[in-house]
Amino acid sequence: MITYNIGNSTKQIKLTVEIDTIGLVASRASLLDLNSIKPSTSVGNSENATGNIPTRNIGKGNEIKNMQLSILSKIDLLGDLASRKKESARITGKYDLENGQEGHMTFGEPEKVVSDDFVTVFLLMEINLTA
Repeated sequence: MITYNIGNSTKQIKLTVEIDTIGLVASRASLLDLNSIKPSTSVGNSENATGNIPTRNIGKGNEIKNMQLSILSKIDLLGDLASRKKESARITGKYDLENGQEGHMTFGEPEKVVSDDFVTVFLLMEINLTA
């Protein structure tokens, strides 16, 4: 599991998401308290078809430590089979966190699931926010 050490920071933790594709993308970021039965809380979503989430505060470090940050992106690809197949292999995601004990960190290589017809691709990045 990927981790980001928040430590004892009381600063606002910042998240930025960049999805690299020519497809149409929607992204959502949420926080889940793994020690609670409460549902996850949305902390960001893309505002257009790029899937990018502009830099935003997701919570104070001391309030979100020991939670799991999940970013899910759904990508729809157009074109013929060969172009969809090529693009599905090329799609990448970049996830930046800052203001924790580890400072600025960039995470990549999300889990990728591609539909059999290469029309839909899902990217999932899960990061445990540790103390």
